[in-house]
Amino acid sequence: MLGRNDYDFFPTDQADFFTSKDRSVFEDDGVADIPCGPIETKELGRRWLHTKKVPIVGPDGTPRYLLGISKDITDLVETEDRLRIFEQFLVEAPIGLCLYEHEGPGEYRCRATNRTLASIYGRPVDDLLDRTLVESIPDLAPSIIPAWDAVVEGGHTRHGEVSGPDPRWPDEKAWWLTSYCLLTAEATGKSYVGAAVQDITSLKRAESNLRQALSENRDLTEFAYMASHDLRAPIRNMLHLADLIRDEFRDSPLPGDVGPYLEELESNARRGEAMVDGLLRLARVQTEGGDTTRVVDTNQVVAEALRMLAGDLDCAGATVDVATLPHVKADEAQLTQVFVNLVSNAVKHAVPGVSPQILIEGQEENSRVIVSVTDNGIGIPHHQQDRLFRMFTRLHVTDKPGEGIGLALVRRIVERHEGTIAVQSVPGRGSTFTFSLPGASG
Repeated sequence: MLGRNDYDFFPTDQADFFTSKDRSVFEDDGVADIPCGPIETKELGRRWLHTKKVPIVGPDGTPRYLLGISKDITDLVETEDRLRIFEQFLVEAPIGLCLYEHEGPGEYRCRATNRTLASIYGRPVDDLLDRTLVESIPDLAPSIIPAWDAVVEGGHTRHGEVSGPDPRWPDEKAWWLTSYCLLTAEATGKSYVGAAVQDITSLKRAESNLRQALSENRDLTEFAYMASHDLRAPIRNMLHLADLIRDEFRDSPLPGDVGPYLEELESNARRGEAMVDGLLRLARVQTEGGDTTRVVDTNQVVAEALRMLAGDLDCAGATVDVATLPHVKADEAQLTQVFVNLVSNAVKHAVPGVSPQILIEGQEENSRVIVSVTDNGIGIPHHQQDRLFRMFTRLHVTDKPGEGIGLALVRRIVERHEGTIAVQSVPGRGSTFTFSLPGASG
């Protein structure tokens, strides 16, 4: 580099820029600070430098040399650029995002929010900044603050569903999916709650309309009753014919392969009869269900379900642990059926030679109660989990009894209570069925 100038190393426009800066240093007799300047390099492409230039004067006080000190800040520039893009993404994201500083138990103050969340609240972004949660959404804050306090205290991310008066139209109800997490500033040690909020009001209303349409569709229910009535007759005839054949050969052995054929006929007829019964139970969930608004002691419901399954649990050597469960609003008989089906399903699909271990837990999140039933059974492959709640679906080819109606019935009952049900499972390590119900205080 010795003996060369800027024009030997850089394009003309960059060399002109550097040279003009050099001259200004001599003319102004001061320090030139170039915080961020790009240069084009042969092997590394564009790099960014922070450069300071200062004149070195001779004994007579006139500038004779120029000292330049440059630091490569390319990594810093690129990081800042990515942060700016990320900040832009957060501001423009189609999901509501906000950051509230934790100032004490139940005290949260907004430090950042994006436009989508401001739109959900029906207020400008600037109107939310530096305001407390109570000041921002006074009607919803009392139901949100306990969840945020739990996040700060436990440090765990929480997901749930929140409903309440719509801040934009207080006379209307709205629903949101929420996720809350704890964030801690490294320098100051301050704690913040980060929240992601998705408005699902239109989806919930569509679901409600669909449920209403289905409940009013008596033709579907009538079809189920007619089909079951028309199917019962031939099924009973098959069983009656099998009994007649056995009576005919009561005093002599059945000829040839008639015996195995007869057993297969009876087995299929009884399976068909069970499927018809299951179809009727599904049809009756809506038409013959009880009051879903009564407050029910979930602990007593589980105790009744386990009493009904006592024989099966003893035979399987099963252990059932039940945590204290919140009260819910539900049809007690149907909720009992839900626990009977889920627990019996766990026993039925236990790992051979391993005693079933079942855990029933529940917690209240805002106005909903989330219940989970976890087992140590054979599990369900991921690609089959989306079919699990369909009618007449049996994912495991075994000799266990069942027609694939139990989980479909569970889903129908949960949906009647305006809830959802899902499963998480790892083959060989068990499954967790999680469903939601209206809380007693909702």
